[in-house]
Amino acid sequence: MSWLRRPAPLAMPLALLIALGACGFRPLYSERHNAGVTAALAATRIELIADRTGQKLHNFLLDRLNPKGRVARPRYGLKIKVQTQRRELGIRKDETATRANLTLTASYTLRDWRTGRSLYEGFSRSTNSYNILESDFATLAALNDVTTRAARELSEKIKTRLSIFFSQARRPR
Repeated sequence: MSWLRRPAPLAMPLALLIALGACGFRPLYSERHNAGVTAALAATRIELIADRTGQKLHNFLLDRLNPKGRVARPRYGLKIKVQTQRRELGIRKDETATRANLTLTASYTLRDWRTGRSLYEGFSRSTNSYNILESDFATLAALNDVTTRAARELSEKIKTRLSIFFSQARRPR
């Protein structure tokens, strides 16, 4: 009966689970609790975003918010502006850069489609690094890759923030 003398190794995780359930925690994407969040995301129309980076972000958001295709009768509209900033790092003795950071910043507004009233505003930022190489083609390929990565990361952040907004908006007060 040595197990009676020491606290059970499962006691702490069990106590944490009980405390977590008592605080009102609900999984964000649980179908049982938040089926409306997925429906609200799917009912969001993403407006066109300027330039190639905006097009990449738009396509990633379409995949995440509207996986079954564009909505015929949207309830919400999402307007996004993207800013790109490039900062060179890793300077050699001859003053040429060998590394750079690309920062994409997206400011967005969720609006009610019928009334045009703003429901939620926010911004998200993604910073990714890439190498500046001797070959211009290789540097261009690295820049294209880092832009795609940053756009994908931004789309995930925007989806998460919108999901939280819809989850809180549907929660009874």
